[in-house]
Amino acid sequence: MQRYVDLGIVEVDESDEPHKIGETEKGERYMSGFERTKSRLDSKFARTKEFVADVVDKHGGRSARDIVQDEDVQEDKDNPYGKEL
Repeated sequence: MQRYVDLGIVEVDESDEPHKIGETEKGERYMSGFERTKSRLDSKFARTKEFVADVVDKHGGRSARDIVQDEDVQEDKDNPYGKEL
């Protein structure tokens, strides 16, 4: 994360726990250019963005710690891909 702060792409408000992270104007410009370029180079990128947006809509207000405790996540951890059944 410090790398992005050093580049001026994000800013961190450390006054609260958990820390609040926000995108700077420079970060918005960077991401806009990145998304345009990635969309031209990767035909699956739009689908990936959609998937991420759906996950954020569903779990955006929850911490990773809470999500990992969900029953379906625990089941997936018990049966990882590539494991013989």
